[in-house]
Amino acid sequence: MKLPAIDRIRLLLDEGSFQEMDSGLSQSVVSGLGKVYGRDVCVYAQNSAVKGGSLGKAHARRIISIMRMAMQLRYPIVAILDSGGARIQEGVDALNGYGEIFRLCAQAKASRLMQIAVVMGPCAGGAAYSPALMDLTFAVRGLSKMFINGPAVIKSNTGEDVSAEDLGGADVSASVSGNAHFIHDTEQECLQAVRNVLGLTQGHGQEWAEPKTAASENSDIHATIAAIADGSEYMEVRECFARNCVTALARIGGWCVGIVGNNALHMNGDIDIDAADKIADFVELCNSHRLPIITLVDIKSFACSREQENRGLIRHGARIIHQYSTSTVKKITLILRPSLGGGYVAMGSKSLGANVVLAWKGASIAVMKPEAAVNVIFRKEIAANPEMREFYLNKYTDDIMNIDLSNYIDKFIEPRETREAIMSNL
Repeated sequence: MKLPAIDRIRLLLDEGSFQEMDSGLSQSVVSGLGKVYGRDVCVYAQNSAVKGGSLGKAHARRIISIMRMAMQLRYPIVAILDSGGARIQEGVDALNGYGEIFRLCAQAKASRLMQIAVVMGPCAGGAAYSPALMDLTFAVRGLSKMFINGPAVIKSNTGEDVSAEDLGGADVSASVSGNAHFIHDTEQECLQAVRNVLGLTQGHGQEWAEPKTAASENSDIHATIAAIADGSEYMEVRECFARNCVTALARIGGWCVGIVGNNALHMNGDIDIDAADKIADFVELCNSHRLPIITLVDIKSFACSREQENRGLIRHGARIIHQYSTSTVKKITLILRPSLGGGYVAMGSKSLGANVVLAWKGASIAVMKPEAAVNVIFRKEIAANPEMREFYLNKYTDDIMNIDLSNYIDKFIEPRETREAIMSNL
């Protein structure tokens, strides 16, 4: 059974800190001020027990009121969404209410105000744009449903039978569409995770612990992140989506940072369309909230297929370049192993504005893999004498891949020096 809206708010906030606002406007939504780990926040929770939490004129005014207060006070806003959609009886007034809320969401994002959506029920039709316009979206298995067109609409238009769960349930939103950044099994776990994010991102933590894991040269990006994060603890963002890359929030030396990394254990860490969007969105998030960006590079190429090219890999990949190039926060890049071709440029390279570029000893930078490069550069020679292929492979490695990289890499380090090197440059 779902928790009442007021109980959800109380679980989110520090005990006794909730101050309800505008209680006379609409009982289908509860709103007010409170604290999370002492941090001031604004919150509203739709109350599905009253007219299904449907949004009418008064309901919208209450949400708009608390959002404007959040923007004025510069407090993060948490939206707990659980609504049957627009109140049909109010017609265009309900639609106008959605439009005003969307505009405020967009304005709040442009002003770098943190917005968190917690989907704990249906969020369908136009309402689904609210979480999409916010910074982070949390979902709960068995409760969350996000889609523009519901099962009945799809059935009437295409004849396809699909359940609400398969269309936009929590697992689909987290792993297929990427609409949810975090997924949890219970409301209590979800709200605690929201608390953790608000606590993590509120500034410098005075107390921090050394990692429990040491950095090594293995290909597990998660192990590398654990080796540099305080206490080896981090929160992975969009963990189930585009697993060929990893985005995470962590503290290093008490400072909250964003971490981006290629995951060589999935698709060799190559960047496809979904990974490009995941990385670009996360870099934008970090820049908006003044979080330094740590980029861990282990990439051989962008995804190589006709399907990816036809769907617009160039367009999506360009978003990564744009976000790194325009971000103004501290950017530290560490090349772990290979960093090849367009992937080298896109993943926080010096040319895109990285403040510091480090590399593990043995890491390599090149236009393409040696095996492919020699087929281009020494094509005629190898065709004339195939036995010389190994000679030209070594020649390429020595003469081209191992050139002086001092203009592009500030320092080569041992894996065991990773955390110290990053901390000293934050």
